[in-house]
Amino acid sequence: MLTREKAKKNAPDDLDVGENKGSGKRRQQQQKKKSTAVEENVAPTTLPPLKEKKSAAKKRKQVVEEVGDVEVDEVEEKQKKKRKRYDSDFVIHCKPNGLCEIVGALKGAQEEDVKVVGFGGMLRISGISVTKTDLIRWLVERFNGRSQMLTISNRVSFVVTSDDICDLFLLPNGGLEVVRTEVKKDVPNRLLIEWEEKYGFKRTMSLTDMKKILETKFGDVGGPDFQRLFVLYSISSFLAPVSSQKMDWGLLECVGDVGKIASYNWCSYVLDRLCKGVETFRTSPTSKNISGCVLLLQILYFQRLKWKGRPEPSSLPLIQHWTTEKFKRRMREELSAGGWGQGEWMMSMYPISGKVAGANDDEGLRENERAEVAGKKGEGVGDGCAQEGGPVQPTKSIHFELMGDEKDDEEIRRIAQDDTHEAILLLKRDMDIVSRVHQKRLLKLEKC
Repeated sequence: MLTREKAKKNAPDDLDVGENKGSGKRRQQQQKKKSTAVEENVAPTTLPPLKEKKSAAKKRKQVVEEVGDVEVDEVEEKQKKKRKRYDSDFVIHCKPNGLCEIVGALKGAQEEDVKVVGFGGMLRISGISVTKTDLIRWLVERFNGRSQMLTISNRVSFVVTSDDICDLFLLPNGGLEVVRTEVKKDVPNRLLIEWEEKYGFKRTMSLTDMKKILETKFGDVGGPDFQRLFVLYSISSFLAPVSSQKMDWGLLECVGDVGKIASYNWCSYVLDRLCKGVETFRTSPTSKNISGCVLLLQILYFQRLKWKGRPEPSSLPLIQHWTTEKFKRRMREELSAGGWGQGEWMMSMYPISGKVAGANDDEGLRENERAEVAGKKGEGVGDGCAQEGGPVQPTKSIHFELMGDEKDDEEIRRIAQDDTHEAILLLKRDMDIVSRVHQKRLLKLEKC
């Protein structure tokens, strides 16, 4: 047996042996109660394990292992819908509605000032308020900004040129190159300083503020400042908009001398900015902004497609024949027929500018405001149509000028009671035009 002293030596320090045998047990029970109370009242200090992030590939693998290929199809369908939502989420900076409102409020003197600087074609724009459409997104994906080629299908495509821009807006086409020069904040600019004193300008002026200045600061008169600001606003908001939705002061050098504004090649500049904007959008997977005048792609598409056997009016500028309501109606009809690009294509007819003498001359615009092409009007004088999948045949055409009392295709279409009545009115109009031409020739022969 162990003696009391030996047991005392071998026992733990906190355990009393012998005389304190009972008190040692009580002490152990008290320590146990305290530790239990702490566990019940104090929250655990350890953090929960982090959730493992799974890639899309691991998720698809897990779905295959758990529920089979049917669920994989559902996952892929969801991903397709997600991509579709992203594709439809794009931003267009081409906003013609402000320009339409300004043009609608211009007075006679101001209109003449706009024509003097070569922007008279912009006076024909009206009724266009929205440009973001599914068709524009479809066309942007098919337009190559580097080659300027718009590809509708494997067999239908055409190159967009500066003559096409002239057809649309009758801007100056040819002459000096338009060069943008960045306006630095720390370098004073004479025009901006003058405008700041006159109109309260800011270097970071928004398009909305500029619109108010054009509408309120000039009254019924124009002048050099009005001409400069109208050109800059037209470019910044509609023809070659910048992504920031601010005024583009990079063209101040081109509008400094009002007498030289019309000598610049604005058609090439508008096309160049569109090509750069579309290429930036197409090559950047995260970009949602499309700069440049993307609306012109939609109009060129509509003009070249002979829908339901009826060509669109071809008098210049082409922008005058289109409104938001007409865009919507045409798109609804094409979608109901099965999608975009269903119809006959008229490739040899466009662009008109360069083929018709004086087509891009603003003075000619004032004297002869409508120059109809017989093939478009009568549908029987070689219209240069080619169905998708067939070769585009070059055709000859005859150009006539409509007199003041003669109606164009759009006017006849509005007053016609039905298709037969419309065809009769078109035939009568065309016969009158041809008869007048031959009558003049016969009169000359009689005098000889």
